[in-house]
Amino acid sequence: MTSESSVRVLFRHQAGDLGPLSLPQTTTIGQVKEQVLKELPSETLRLDPPGSASDIILIMSGKYADDGKTLENYRLDHGESKPDQTLVMHLVIRPNSSAQGGGKIAEPMKCCCSIQ
Repeated sequence: MTSESSVRVLFRHQAGDLGPLSLPQTTTIGQVKEQVLKELPSETLRLDPPGSASDIILIMSGKYADDGKTLENYRLDHGESKPDQTLVMHLVIRPNSSAQGGGKIAEPMKCCCSIQ
């Protein structure tokens, strides 16, 4: 794999950075999510473990990364890039519904007032 056919990607997460990982330009965002799931450190998994790759959200330039697009598409969206340039993506893990009470909707709080 030559440097022209791969892209370095750095992932920013609240628990710390991951990478940079060197991935082929033809890698789709869906495949990137699978790779990130494999590479996540145990500290991150302990804080908020993703159930699957679909629980991972990647954000680049303030926009959600589309699972069908490739890294090359995102690299081209940023105009001329140097071969040694690193793409930075923000990594957000969607909370598990089981961690939030099994997906049940919380009942609204009831209050009452009495004026005497």
